[in-house]
Amino acid sequence: GLWVVDAAEVCRYENGRWTTRLRKPPEFQGEVARLMEDAAGNLWAGGYNHGVIAWMRDGRVTMTGGFALSYKGTL
Repeated sequence: GLWVVDAAEVCRYENGRWTTRLRKPPEFQGEVARLMEDAAGNLWAGGYNHGVIAWMRDGRVTMTGGFALSYKGTL
């Protein structure tokens, strides 16, 4: 499938239809992101100003933020 990102969501297009919709946290709204899906099926996004977010296959969402990175730009 193909992952597509817009200002508010990350969506997956597969087999001619949208199969997954992931809402971006407020900190990432409007953030331009790079996407990467790892071998375990987790989706990772890096932004210009707010670090990294990961949508884990088990449903957890994790983010770097605040003090986690000294420089929050990841691209």
